[in-house]
This record gives sequence, structure tokens and C-alpha cells, in this order.
Amino acid sequence: MQGFRSLAEQQDVEFDVETDHMGREKAINVTAVGGGEPRPYARETLSHTFKKMFRLTRCVLGTNTGKVVRWLDNKGFGFIQRSDNDSEVFVHQSAIRMQGFRSLAEQQDVEFDVETDHMGREKAINVTAVGGGEPRPYARDNY
Repeated sequence: MQGFRSLAEQQDVEFDVETDHMGREKAINVTAVGGGEPRPYARETLSHTFKKMFRLTRCVLGTNTGKVVRWLDNKGFGFIQRSDNDSEVFVHQSAIRMQGFRSLAEQQDVEFDVETDHMGREKAINVTAVGGGEPRPYARDNY
């Protein structure tokens, strides 16, 4: 296999070792045991393994309201206190529906959907001001 870039896992191979000018070793002349081309890594296996490992499913739990209790502008995320059960929900700046630099002013009321990941963690998505408009941004003069 001329110029291969991957190897299937769990196969036996033969190879020579070469040391570069920095003293690092690398395998060269890689062949299947007994000669011949080694099997390449199956790309569909990677995709299947990734999906199985992370269970890439999305569960949206409906529209909620709450109040922004903390916003870490330097980190780009914060927390919203839900009005229905007083728990806090994580919110990332990418989930805010607004033009330009996305951030949230603390103590403002917002509407949002809740998404649950494969581990049961909840996060806010589609965050807007109450009524669907753009939320007020974080006051950047705090720096």
C-alpha cells in the first residue's frame, strides 16, 4: 500500500525502526506479517465508535423562563436560574440568539429551551429575551 496513512487495529505487522536526528524512533517499511500490504483502518468503524461512545442524541425539553444569575464574560458562559424549579442551567454564548458579540446581562429575565446531553446534563439553548427579542448584553465596562 503506497503512502498509506492508517492501520487496522489488532493486526500483526512487521517493520523496521529508524531514528531521526532528534533521537526519535519511527516505524518504516511497515508490512503485514509475511509480507504484503497491511489492512487500513476502517473509517466507518471510527464513525460508529464515536456515535456509540458519545450517543449523539439531542433531547429538547421545551421552552422555559428564568433569570441570568451569573455571566462569566471572559469565559463566554454563565448560568440561568429556572423559574419553574429554582435549579441553575448552564448557558454558552453560542446558544444566545443575538447579533454581534453574544453575552447576557445578569439579573435579566430570559426565555430558553433546555437540551439534555447523553450524560443527563442540561444546558440552555435558543436563549432570547422574554417575548423573543434580543437579550441585553453583559456590561463590558466592568473590566
